[in-house]
Order: sequence, then structure tokens, then C-alpha cells
Amino acid sequence: MANVRVVLTADTHLGFDQPSRPRIERRRRGDDFEANFCRVLDHVLHTHPDLLVVAGDVFHTPRPPEALVDRTLGSLAEVAAAGIPVVVLPGNHDRSQLPPSLWLGHPSVHVFDKPRTFVLERGDTTVAIGGLPFSRRIGASAPDLIRATGIGEVAADLRLLAMHQSVDGARVGTHDFQFRPGSEVLRREALPRSLTAVVAGHVHRHQVLANGCSPPVLYPGSIERTSFAEREEPKGFLDISFRRADNGTWQMEHEFHELPTRPMVDVVLPASHSPSRMLEALRLSAAGLPVNAIVRLQPPGGGGEAVLPPAALLREAILPSMNVQFSWELRSAN
Repeated sequence: MANVRVVLTADTHLGFDQPSRPRIERRRRGDDFEANFCRVLDHVLHTHPDLLVVAGDVFHTPRPPEALVDRTLGSLAEVAAAGIPVVVLPGNHDRSQLPPSLWLGHPSVHVFDKPRTFVLERGDTTVAIGGLPFSRRIGASAPDLIRATGIGEVAADLRLLAMHQSVDGARVGTHDFQFRPGSEVLRREALPRSLTAVVAGHVHRHQVLANGCSPPVLYPGSIERTSFAEREEPKGFLDISFRRADNGTWQMEHEFHELPTRPMVDVVLPASHSPSRMLEALRLSAAGLPVNAIVRLQPPGGGGEAVLPPAALLREAILPSMNVQFSWELRSAN
């Protein structure tokens, strides 16, 4: 049997809550994302897979700070220099293209800046990986874009497609929303059956879509929680093994490696006409939370009016090791 092992990560969103010139001095979540990204790369360097795939939304903004770009793409070049090919495709947050960098010139770092296919020789196995940058109107254009990669025209033992798209059947959110075919959702039937598997980003919940006659679609999910809609989801990356049997068929196994995440907690502000009493009640509530919690403050319930202290004082009532964010209603009231 021939074996090919792929590490898949996606939606790293580096630069999340990491402004280059912050207006407010407080704990930022950018370090959480960078730390988990480093954990993924440490796993890659210690286990030496045949391929590392970074499936989109590498950065949280299309114009990340130069220092962050240099650290990130330099780290991927280090992986490539260790003999592990790296393929990267830009996502919607990347505006379908990566920032320019000399690190992307490494011969073993392959970028899907347009629909294309890279062919890699791993031992006695030829691996073809096609890919395309994020396309918003994927529903109608998927057949043409996949055809444009050339994945169906190259000779290969193993065929993979990398993309950053929503596929019908994928689920997200606390209400378990399921994507249905539409202008921005790819129909699974549009995926060529000649593919061994599809490795994908864009959907932040880890899941594997493997029912039906279409090739399996593997989502590793994001490496950290980017919104409260993800507060119940584990975060991590995938280690995927493909084994070819004597009859030529490929068997796939995958292992989800969970990464550390910070708890997300909603706190409803107490109704009070006294800002000082409200702050004291908030301090008592925060004392019972995990010290590294991400706290979302909600306006007072019960329908009564309340005098809200300034946002700066509300932040001071929470431990500095926590992150605080406000609901839309509270932000508009301040």
C-alpha cells in the first residue's frame, strides 16, 4: 500500500483583534490565533507529513501589518525548507489574494493565486492538488472554475481539490444552520468524482461531508473562535492519511487535533440606576468566570431603563486577563 499524509488547516485569521495602532490598551486576541498557528506548524515539523495545506483566510484583513505577513509566510517557508511542500490558497478575508512577500518565492511554497494544479512526487506516488482562490459566486461558476484548475487533465495517483467555499450540507452556528445550494454555495454534485477528496476552508466548524457519491469534503474549521456563534465548537486542524490498497482504491483516515481555545461567556448587566452599583455587580459576576474568558456584555434585561457607565469603566470591572466586547445595543448606548 502507498501512503500519503496531509495536514490541513484553514481559517487561521491571523491579525484578528490585532490592530497595528490600537486606540485602547487592553488584552488583544491576536496572540491566541498566532499561538495556535504555531502549534499547527510545530505538529507539521515534528511529524513530517507529505503536504501542508492552508485552505484560506490566512489573514483576517486583506492588508495585514507587514511584520505579521513576514512572520506568517516566513514560517511557512521554514516548513517548506524542511522538505514539506506547502500549498496556500487565499480566502474571502484575504480578498482572494495574498499580500506580496519574498517568502512566497520558495520553490516548495505553492499559492493558488488563480485556478491551477500543482503536481507533487511523494515517494512512488504522484499527488495532484488543484485549487482556486475564493469566488463569491461559486454556485454557478464551480464547474468552469474546477475545470480551469486542470485537475482532470494531469496524470496522478491521488487527486485532491483545495478550496475556500461553502458546500451544501455543511453546518454552522449554535442553531445548526445548514447550507443549501445557492449562488454562494457549491453543490456537492458539481465536484468531479475523479477526486479522491476535497480539502476546504471557509466553514469554521470542523466536519467531514462524506455521504453520497461525491468525493468527501473535509473542513478542519478555524483554529480559534472568531464569534460567539462558535462558542460551543472545538477548534483545531486535521491530519489526513490516504492509503492505496492493492486494487488501486484509496482509503482515507482523518484525525482531528484539538487546539486550546478560550471560553466565551455572555454576561447580562444588572438593571440599576446607579452606575457604581452596576459596576460592583459586574465585578462580582466576573469573579466567578474563568480568568481567560472572552466576555460579551449584554444590556440590562427586564425592559427597565438603566444608566450605563462609560465603556472604559465597564472594561475596568473585568479582569485584565479577560477580553470584553459589547453587544450592538450596548455600543449604541455609549
